Amino acid sequence: MTLLTGMTEDGTEVPVQVKPDGRLVAEGLTGPAGGDGLQGPAGPAGPAGPAGPAASMSGTAAAPGLTPAGDANTGLYSPGADQVAISTGGTGRLFVDASGNVGVGITGGTLAGGTAFQVKSGINAAHVTAQGSDASSWLQLYSGTNAADNTALIWNSTSALRFATTTALGTIGFTERARIDSSGRLLVGTSTSISQFGLEPRAQVTGTSGAGSYLGLTVFNTAVDSAPSLVLGHSKGATVGTYAASVTSDLMGEVSFTAGNGTDMRRGASIGAYADGGWGTNDHPGRLIFSTTADGGRDPAERMRIKSTGVVNIASTTVHADNTAAKAGGLVAGDIYRKADGTLMIAF
Repeated sequence: MTLLTGMTEDGTEVPVQVKPDGRLVAEGLTGPAGGDGLQGPAGPAGPAGPAGPAASMSGTAAAPGLTPAGDANTGLYSPGADQVAISTGGTGRLFVDASGNVGVGITGGTLAGGTAFQVKSGINAAHVTAQGSDASSWLQLYSGTNAADNTALIWNSTSALRFATTTALGTIGFTERARIDSSGRLLVGTSTSISQFGLEPRAQVTGTSGAGSYLGLTVFNTAVDSAPSLVLGHSKGATVGTYAASVTSDLMGEVSFTAGNGTDMRRGASIGAYADGGWGTNDHPGRLIFSTTADGGRDPAERMRIKSTGVVNIASTTVHADNTAAKAGGLVAGDIYRKADGTLMIAF
């Protein structure tokens, strides 16, 4: 059917037909490659259709709402209002609650105590590892708006667990404060264990000044008998938690005083507590022994003891007839000497 007319470039009018497929064709004209002589421009695109329904985020750990193709039990799901979780193999693995707290191994609900990050393992021990390219593990803690505010650092290297803090608020860089070394020793103020007369203590506080190596025990309480205590103990039991009875001369505990001798640390004096007889139920006799190291000596020797009976015994007390003889023998005022009858005297 001819409904329209068209005009060629030379002004000749030609009829134009509308084909069933919507094309316009000028009669008697041939287009390129033998095609029809006239084809109108494409019409404008129609309006976009309505948006389809959003993908569902509901579901369960076993059947998540959003899944990869061909893996129906792995994906995203929502275990409750304002919550999102990830499951793999039909089991919930990671969970974010309504407050933005993150749980690994948590399946839903609210994280305990409002914990910002919690890991729960399905086995007896949970492991969290952050490992750098040098194989060291690091854990950085801070409060404030950036990592320089009140920052603490815990890391593992050279077979030691090390603890560090920043030197001041807002500064960058860490100073090591303590470590637990590969032998289980706690070292504060030093990165290397220090030997004391051939022994390496399990806990060491080291500094370059008195204030840097103080150890303080303080109690704030109104009770008259509430005060800090330093307890030294020894049981003859072969395993921890067994309490075999002590026998005479068992050492219960000792306080040693050491100093450097140019090579290492050696004892100059000590106070030791010993069993002063066999022990049993409600029967615990003890004695104190005070020892000093003589000039030219290596180890302390007993100088005085207080027995379980309260009797005081002073060792190596020289015998002099009187004060004049004692002073002539090299004693000075305040020194103790013994007369021939056993009487103890004080030189003056």
